[in-house]
Amino acid sequence: MDYHAGLYIRLSKEDEREGQSESVTNQLSLLTAFAKEHKLCVFDTYIDDDDIIGLNQKTLKKEVLPIKPYFFIPYLLFTQERRTPMAKIIAVVNEKGGVGKTATATTLAYLLSKRGHRTALIDFDGQGHSSIISGVQNTNKLEITINTLLRRLIEDQPLPAPESYIIQTASGVDLVPSNTQLFTLERNLCNVDFRERILSQYVDTIKDNYDYIIIDCMPQMGKPMINVMMCADSIIIPTQAELLSAQGLAELLKHYQAIQKNSNHHLRIEGILITMDSPNTILSAQVNELIQRGFADRVPIFKTHIPRSIKVAESVLYHQTICEFMPENPAAIAYERFTDELLSESHTKTAERSA
Repeated sequence: MDYHAGLYIRLSKEDEREGQSESVTNQLSLLTAFAKEHKLCVFDTYIDDDDIIGLNQKTLKKEVLPIKPYFFIPYLLFTQERRTPMAKIIAVVNEKGGVGKTATATTLAYLLSKRGHRTALIDFDGQGHSSIISGVQNTNKLEITINTLLRRLIEDQPLPAPESYIIQTASGVDLVPSNTQLFTLERNLCNVDFRERILSQYVDTIKDNYDYIIIDCMPQMGKPMINVMMCADSIIIPTQAELLSAQGLAELLKHYQAIQKNSNHHLRIEGILITMDSPNTILSAQVNELIQRGFADRVPIFKTHIPRSIKVAESVLYHQTICEFMPENPAAIAYERFTDELLSESHTKTAERSA
């Protein structure tokens, strides 16, 4: 039998006037890509002017495709009500401690929130430094932390409502806190089925509520960090402008490549962010050159460097990021530029090409 493949779009003009729908051009582009991916031939499209969104197959059969039998592919357009964008999950990762992971994660989360993005910060380090910067006075008195939530998933217990444990910080960021209990996670994951996806299971329960979820990671590779890389869409790698910090990048990239190749194929590196930079010293210049020579052809390197400043450490005493504590400080200004660079379209294309 000769079948006719028809792709049917029903467009609400009312939604289009209010700017809530994808344009016809964008929808056709999406459909064409879908058809190509699934090796379908597109013979016809039909655009309906009715104000009511829906599919009327009887009308389609009668008016559009009366000649031949057909393979009917319904396609519902996207409107604001129907489409809930999921969060982009960015992990701030380095196997070495003291390279500015927490400063980068908390500051980036703050700046994204400041720019109007719904942002959550997951403290995934047992030291709880992100929680402390975010205003938690004593992390070990917390009843519910990220470790508590993951334990419940491991034990197949229901999770509490997010509003009962997410801390709404003064900076506008929603915090999922941590404390020293997280150091037991490696052991707790030992005999768990699909243990590499426990964090993903948790994040799936909250990601529809946010535009960005930033994960501040612990400084070591193991089952918890494999969980992070399985969960994340992308990673940022802060590295201090010192030789030992730079040398650890090669090992981290090996782990990234293994996970990206075998498990999380969509994982990509946003870039290497050089932190605690002293641009006027010979050592910083040499290390920066070493990083450029060794990694520039493999992964993106952010043009923005974060300069060394004692005020970054001082801001922690006031439970603030450097951008809140002293926005005119050179490090704060650099973090603003870094965020601009991260969100820029040109950076996104560069990161995608390097994946």
